[in-house]
Amino acid sequence: MIEVDVRLYGNLRSLHPGIKPSEALRLTLPDEATIAQLLTALSIPSETVKIVFVNGVVCESGHVLGHGDRIGVFPPIAGGSVGHG
Repeated sequence: MIEVDVRLYGNLRSLHPGIKPSEALRLTLPDEATIAQLLTALSIPSETVKIVFVNGVVCESGHVLGHGDRIGVFPPIAGGSVGHG
């Protein structure tokens, strides 16, 4: 098992209202979990996500996460296209 810290931005925070904007959500996932699996675990539809940073680097949905990773999940900005790699 791995533990990661996740920060949700914009309207994605409303999916987990107990989390303060400056607070990270600590999540335990199976070894070899991907960004797509992380989004599923958080009940975040992939079409509501524009970009995901892992340790400050933009990553695609198939990226395998590691223990201690810091993840930022961002929705599309108004007028942007929706989609996630």
